[in-house]
Amino acid sequence: MRERAKSLVGRDAKKVLICTFHALGVRMMRQDGAALGLKPQFSIRTPTTSPAS
Repeated sequence: MRERAKSLVGRDAKKVLICTFHALGVRMMRQDGAALGLKPQFSIRTPTTSPAS
């Protein structure tokens, strides 16, 4: 992804945060999640990764 941006923008692409939508969401939640009561080390679980009840 970074290489594609670099080919379009040039060297300034190094100064830009480049990530997927989901990675951006996790990054924001880790930085500001305390306001929601989250610890920075939280885990994201889905029905397939959650332990069986």
